Amino acid sequence: MSQTDLFRQCIDAALSDSDDLIRRVAKQVVETFQTHAESALSSRDRQHYSDLLMVLRQAEGDLVRAFVDQFSTLLQQEIQGKPAASPQPAEYRMDELSLVRDESVQEDVEVSQLIRMIESGAEWEIRDLNARMESLRQKDKASAGDLARANPLRPEVFGRSLQRALGSLDVDHTARLALLRAFGVAMTSALKETYHAYNGRLEAAHISPARYAVRTSGPRSPARAAPAPSQDAAAAGAAVGADGTLSLEEVQRLLQGSMQSLMQGHAAGFGAHAAGSLDEALAGPQSTFGQAMQTAMLRSALDRLTQANRLGVGEGFTQAAERFAAGGPPLNIIEHYRQELQAATSRPLERLTIDVVSLMFDHILADPRLLPRVRAALGRLQIPILRLALADAGVFSSRNHPTRKLINRIASYSAGYVNAEDAAASGFLDWLDGMVESVVNADSETEEVYALQLERLDAWIAHRTALTQESEREAVEALRRAEFRSVLGAALSRHVSSLLDHLDIDDYLKEFMRGAWTSVLVESVLRHGENAEATLAFKQAGSDLLWSVQAKTSEPQRKDLLHRLPGLVRRLEEGLALIDWPQEQRTSFFSSLMRTHAQAIRGEGAATTGQAADAFLLQNEWERLLRIPQGQTQPQFGALDDVRLPEEDRQRSGLIDALDLQLDLSAPATSPEMHQGADASPVQQAIDDPLAFIDSLQEGHWVHWHLQGQWTRAQLAWHSPQGMFFMFTSRVGGQAHSLTRRAFERLLRSGHILPLEDKNLMDRAVEGVYSGLRQRAREAA
Repeated sequence: MSQTDLFRQCIDAALSDSDDLIRRVAKQVVETFQTHAESALSSRDRQHYSDLLMVLRQAEGDLVRAFVDQFSTLLQQEIQGKPAASPQPAEYRMDELSLVRDESVQEDVEVSQLIRMIESGAEWEIRDLNARMESLRQKDKASAGDLARANPLRPEVFGRSLQRALGSLDVDHTARLALLRAFGVAMTSALKETYHAYNGRLEAAHISPARYAVRTSGPRSPARAAPAPSQDAAAAGAAVGADGTLSLEEVQRLLQGSMQSLMQGHAAGFGAHAAGSLDEALAGPQSTFGQAMQTAMLRSALDRLTQANRLGVGEGFTQAAERFAAGGPPLNIIEHYRQELQAATSRPLERLTIDVVSLMFDHILADPRLLPRVRAALGRLQIPILRLALADAGVFSSRNHPTRKLINRIASYSAGYVNAEDAAASGFLDWLDGMVESVVNADSETEEVYALQLERLDAWIAHRTALTQESEREAVEALRRAEFRSVLGAALSRHVSSLLDHLDIDDYLKEFMRGAWTSVLVESVLRHGENAEATLAFKQAGSDLLWSVQAKTSEPQRKDLLHRLPGLVRRLEEGLALIDWPQEQRTSFFSSLMRTHAQAIRGEGAATTGQAADAFLLQNEWERLLRIPQGQTQPQFGALDDVRLPEEDRQRSGLIDALDLQLDLSAPATSPEMHQGADASPVQQAIDDPLAFIDSLQEGHWVHWHLQGQWTRAQLAWHSPQGMFFMFTSRVGGQAHSLTRRAFERLLRSGHILPLEDKNLMDRAVEGVYSGLRQRAREAA
């Protein structure tokens, strides 16, 4: 059978399997919803899952057909080289917020997370299938050299098919998002088996993987482009003295990537005869950043060490394993084999790079903030990172280099775990071991290897935080609603105030319109929707109220008012009941309103045409009023004082707001243990600039928190879209702890919350290299 026939057969089998795949996924989702419904603690949650179950049971057949159809369509587009574009998640701007949010953007974000989950959960199966598909399609020029494009059965095809199939169901946006999340988790599990089956069929047909490769992240940044050979030669000659020692000043410049300034700084020392003497000093061909490892002996030595690292054999790697088993510190492999590596090259720059990477790992492997298993895992990256550093100076000079970002993210995420035996820590460490294995066994030695693993790590953290958010779903939804109430309520209140300021009506009415009645509108939109009948009726009631209090100067007007009053009062009562407005305030308001209406019937009060028209203008302007005003920025909303949260939701979310912090907020009498990573510098940072620290936090980051009289490590599990609320998890209290932004700021300023790390791991390592070299310089002086 020809390869083209085998490829077609594989695609036909995938199309045939798609019906069974979606049915298995749907069955798992139904079982999950049933479990949630049976174990729900509130009738609201039971109803939520029961409604979703009813939708699935009624529409299962339609859903299956829609998925199969969409999968077939997208798969054919992939085969023809016309994949559907994957929209990038749009930045969420406050000045564009509307009550009906951009549903497609939210769904695209969910689908993107689903795709990353599939790629992470079935990485090896997908890589294997990519390589086998390339074997089948090696004559296809459109996909040649690109394993991902060679494989039309990419995770994105499944994710987009699921999104479009769920989009065909007659459900609201909230229910569709809930279904998309549930189906995403189930499909991630099912696709690992599906990809395994695809590979099994190709293997049975004797289709071997063409090759393995890693995903690329685009062209290398110009900031890490290789300098000219002459610059590198000057750098090498300047950094290495005549006796072979490292120059402190030049190593600092090397670590900072300042090749141009370094060369210029020594231009005076290289006179007219510099070229000849420099060539003699280099004792061989010039070594250039970005083009290093030209020496066959060095490459051969690194190849041997790479293979030994993969197999765990050889003296140094055996010692490293024995040390870890005995609970000792990891072995610096580069230092262990330093003589062999140095002897394999005569190029000063390569020798310098070997020593600098070794010094950096000295500090990484001795960092007390890392768990032993994390240090051991990072220790296995010594040879791969050395190979990369010999070809890419960006490892030293760019904080945005994927390698540095990956190591820093691993260190910062794992820093919150105290005990490697904890279930959460153990799960991450097992994943980390697998990730390190991927790097060690990668065929490539470029930055793209680390960029891919950084994506995988971010996807893994996103998956873990998603699980935490699901376990705290009630609290998260309560805070989402609270942010919606607060942000939209504040915007509406400002709009109403601007429209009512020039009206000659009693102050109590102005206060009622921008306060209580604004809250009624927000709550109605939140519960029923912007265009629901109830919301439209409440909009009309607000306009009718303004019309009703203006002077009625003719008999028809007075009769019209008396005719409308019962319905208006009834609608006002219904709205105020929606927000549980206190009975005492309600009684006072209606007493005042009765007197105002009596004056209006007698023809007393303002009765200008302009003012009468304003009541109708308000009705016409409600649509615009239900939009956040242009020009508002996120911090203004994040610091709102008025947090509108029912007591039940407040208890459910464990919310701490600024009012809860009116008690003593003097600095805690104790400090976190030094081995937990706390020192004076993070305290100063938090006090000086808490807003910058808050804005820098990502989900998964850790902090020290003096909570309920004790220090604990707390992890950011979720933050609200506009940054008004933050939810942390810890070992204290048995539930999540939520903070308003203002409370978070106050706890930072008072020293009750401290950053877990004052500097990231790679910066600490580089500073350690500097410090060590300074010490050497002082001792030699």
